[in-house]
Amino acid sequence: MKAWIFDFVPWWLWAALFAFLLLVTVQLWLPLAAAAWRVMPAWLRFLLGGFLAVLLAYAAGRNKGRQNERVRQQERDATAVERRRRSDAEVDAMPPKQRRKEMDEWYRD
Repeated sequence: MKAWIFDFVPWWLWAALFAFLLLVTVQLWLPLAAAAWRVMPAWLRFLLGGFLAVLLAYAAGRNKGRQNERVRQQERDATAVERRRRSDAEVDAMPPKQRRKEMDEWYRD
């Protein structure tokens, strides 16, 4: 239900918001982060780096999937417009009596 937030807000807006929040609060977290990074074992640093890489790959995949879906939707829209034009041309080419006979079942009185 809440996936629409991630689908319709551009990725760069999330990145800009995160960067802004980091910049505003840098004096609060920088000394703690530097001390924690120095104390942290190498394997945990490696694990955090891997987690960040997986997170970035996931975000990139969602972004690419959203772009691909937009392209597919545009193709489907173009196909629907072309189908509608062919259908309208076919109906316009019918003689009035045949058109009335063919369309009677679709009309309500």
